[in-house]
Amino acid sequence: GGANTPLFNPSTGAQTGLCALADRATVDDAVRQAAAAGRQWAQASQAARQRVIYRLRELVIAHTDRLAEVIGAENGKTLADARGEIGRTLESIEFATNAPHVTKDAVAPGQLVHVRDHRGFHRVALGGGVVSP
Repeated sequence: GGANTPLFNPSTGAQTGLCALADRATVDDAVRQAAAAGRQWAQASQAARQRVIYRLRELVIAHTDRLAEVIGAENGKTLADARGEIGRTLESIEFATNAPHVTKDAVAPGQLVHVRDHRGFHRVALGGGVVSP
């Protein structure tokens, strides 16, 4: 029994449920866990990263209907529009799955042709989630 806030369908204005609100300790714990996961991801091989991304793709495909229902209810979209959003999300996931340069930590020769004085690498963090009641 902590604090919560009502959820509304933006298309109808009808209350559809309640969402529990996190307290400071819960948020701090989530941040710590996310930072630890980020450090673990940074140490993972490209092959391991690809397996995780591919698994995410499989899960999104397997649960498309339920995800579309949640997106529709929470964003006031029709199921067709929600499925369209999922399709665009899958395109991004598939790009990451099929683009090793997104997840590897090396720069190919000539890749940064237009950079004069600085070569930098920034790992790409991929995350996915659905927050729903």
